[in-house]
Amino acid sequence: MLNKKLQQVSVNLFFSLLSTLYFLLPNAEAGADTAADFLKPGIGARASALGEAFCAVADGVESIYFNPAGLAYLTKKEVWAMYGDKREDTSRTFLGYAQPIEEWEGDGVMGISIIHQDLGKIETRDKFNNPTGDINPSEFALILSYSKLYYENVSLGGSLKYIQRDLKEMKGKGFGIDFGVLCKTQIPNLTLGACIENLGSKIKGDELPLNLRAGLAYQPMNNLLLSLDLNKHFYNSKLAINAGIEYSYNILAIRLGYLDKGRKVDGLTYGFGIDYKVYQLDFANVSSGEMDGAEDMNRISLSVSW
Repeated sequence: MLNKKLQQVSVNLFFSLLSTLYFLLPNAEAGADTAADFLKPGIGARASALGEAFCAVADGVESIYFNPAGLAYLTKKEVWAMYGDKREDTSRTFLGYAQPIEEWEGDGVMGISIIHQDLGKIETRDKFNNPTGDINPSEFALILSYSKLYYENVSLGGSLKYIQRDLKEMKGKGFGIDFGVLCKTQIPNLTLGACIENLGSKIKGDELPLNLRAGLAYQPMNNLLLSLDLNKHFYNSKLAINAGIEYSYNILAIRLGYLDKGRKVDGLTYGFGIDYKVYQLDFANVSSGEMDGAEDMNRISLSVSW
């Protein structure tokens, strides 16, 4: 009886938090620039194939990006890497590690990760148009995360981000935080999640890409997952819906999704995964919209748990 009351209180708090954040957080002015644009695209091939509808699915190192509250359900050490978004000579990588804190039972899960975007070599010239050499601009974020399970059905999590931008005349550093909640509802196999992303300092006068993410995940069968995310992109005042479906059989999982990120970055996503013993290999194809004229990009990720 007490557990049901706690669940109901948790759900009420969940929706109260969403409505409060939605109305209190400011929208950016139309056309306003943002710092750390490399934080906008999602990470992970599994989440990407599901249209990045992953806020309530989050259950491993990928949750560092989509909802740090999901780390609380990690029961083993896990290392995870992604490579993708390759177009011409640019690329984006992610490396993460998470583990339960074993000194005291139920003391939570900690994680550390790095997101790095390599923008390739760019030739520079002086005011007389003479070549002055090449530069290799990049963007980088170091993320420290922590999550803990409460009342057997609610987890809270947060991340602290150190962000560095090395873009010639646009160099800068800053800090951001994420905060997330995950709630197992009284409806069997239905999970709700919410996360506020990139609250923090400006970098060279530009705001971080602030986003409020809310989602649900439902498993009508053990091998079928349905997910839906609603994103409020405060940096462009856009309200976007992402959705995904995953069907698994034995060690193979097939995924399909719909992604909407703004800037005409929308469309179908798809991919597959192989989960064998302690290894999980995933592939995804996602839309890249107007970015450099590319129509889509691939992401590959590998995780190992022990």
